[in-house]
Amino acid sequence: MKLLRFAGFCVLGLVFGFSHGRAAPVLQGDPMYTACDAPASESLPSTTAKVDFNAGCDKYRQCIAEHGYQERSCLFDAAMTLLESCDLSQTECRQVAFLYAEMIHIFVCYVICDRGQEEQLQALSSPYAGLSAYNEGLYSIALTHFPRQDYTMNEGRLAFARAVVHWSAGDAGAALREMDMALHHLYGDPIIVLVQAELQALVGDTEYAGLLAEQARRLLTEPKFQTLAEPLTTTYPFSDAIWEEWAWYPTGAYSISPGGEYDVDMSREPARAIRIGFSSNRRQMIAEGLLEDECGTAFICVPFIILNGGEDGYSLVMLPDLGDGEQSVFLARNGEAFRGEARTGGFEWRASTSFVIAPASAGDPRVNLPGEWCGVRSRLEVGMTDVSREFLGGEHTFPVFDQAEGSEISQVAFETPLTIVAESVCLNDVTWWPVKSEEIAGWIAENDGNRYLFRP
Repeated sequence: MKLLRFAGFCVLGLVFGFSHGRAAPVLQGDPMYTACDAPASESLPSTTAKVDFNAGCDKYRQCIAEHGYQERSCLFDAAMTLLESCDLSQTECRQVAFLYAEMIHIFVCYVICDRGQEEQLQALSSPYAGLSAYNEGLYSIALTHFPRQDYTMNEGRLAFARAVVHWSAGDAGAALREMDMALHHLYGDPIIVLVQAELQALVGDTEYAGLLAEQARRLLTEPKFQTLAEPLTTTYPFSDAIWEEWAWYPTGAYSISPGGEYDVDMSREPARAIRIGFSSNRRQMIAEGLLEDECGTAFICVPFIILNGGEDGYSLVMLPDLGDGEQSVFLARNGEAFRGEARTGGFEWRASTSFVIAPASAGDPRVNLPGEWCGVRSRLEVGMTDVSREFLGGEHTFPVFDQAEGSEISQVAFETPLTIVAESVCLNDVTWWPVKSEEIAGWIAENDGNRYLFRP
């Protein structure tokens, strides 16, 4: 271990020891590294903005010692300490404080965590060099050390670092473009949201800034952390008058994994109350309760989400900053309502929920959905060809019957396409269809309960 740490010291010494004229930073920790593992004065380049990085690291070290490095509140503890020396008017100070707060976390799993210490130390040399250049005002050089990745590993935090560099250089437009990527990967991170709010205010969109500041305030659930958002929520106040009473109506759910597909009709499931609001220019929709069913599954819970778009529709795409996955919401206008789909997924699996949202006073819009209902809302019609069996997992054939609720006459190969030859029959909440293929004619059951067995 001592030899490995000495090797790490030498690696970073080559990068910093000679060029900056001070003791080279040393990272310690096994197997995780953070920017605060070494003495704080050596961990990151000193800053002329008078941000107390030593105090921030002290807070962070104390917190992870008690709760572990994955405890999110540790970052907020550090951020509060870093920002305490900055007034809202001290833009340079706040830029450095926000950047350094996120840098504490970029050093955790900057590369795959189970790789060797020397490889991790090598990888960290680039952001170290970027921070050194940033603190010297060499912004173009700093940007080269926060590169775009060709794989999902800290893409969001690197984009955030580039955004702060552009912000410091006076290019708010470039900063906002980088923040789009940062928000995709770090949606729900209050520090990211607060910086986005400051940038939106800088370009004159104070209403959007107010929405973001309120979202950050609600994400910072502990009262002691809400002081981080107070300067912005005070300057750009949020009004509850924006909210309208709407309802969420599920229509279907789908999932696929190596174990099979699960495709169900939910059009008879009860609705739930949600709240929707729109910015005055209709470019943002805010939604409270929209992702309640997905909350705490693959992604963190967010008190209300902000979707961007316009009158025709809105969307939000969230990606993890480490590993695989996605959570997305897409809404398309349909009269006074919106038809929507919420998607989530990871390695070898994905799932989606389809729904309709509408003003609570409008009534249930699902009565206008196409298809007769019999256990499910049928998706098949007379004359359809290439009707196929859902993949139920481990199934190589499926049954065909002599009549509705009749006897099985054959097991047909899974990939066999079918043609619907006549109208359906509804018996005991099962939709039966007469079908034919090149090899056989008979009847199939479209559903089992509210689960679809065949698709158009």
